[in-house]
Amino acid sequence: MTRSPVFPYPFLSSLSAGNWRHLAACAGADGEIFFSDDQAASSGAQRLCDACPVVRECGAYAEEAPERFGVWGGMTARQRGWNPAGVRNRGRRGEAA
Repeated sequence: MTRSPVFPYPFLSSLSAGNWRHLAACAGADGEIFFSDDQAASSGAQRLCDACPVVRECGAYAEEAPERFGVWGGMTARQRGWNPAGVRNRGRRGEAA
């Protein structure tokens, strides 16, 4: 028998891993804005995340995966502690090393 993962957010505890994605504000959006080098596109992606009901789950996924590029959970890769080469900075979530 397989066990369901434990979710850090009780209000979504009934969802299985990854099922939160269909509730995301970005579902059906142009994915290119989330992986663009253009600051305006990244800002647009982050604004979409501002209204997202599963932004915390998305951010938690990005940390666990780990997603080294793109906007996840309302944060850019740099804000999550990744440099442009996809290498984790010593400090996490944009902290100075």
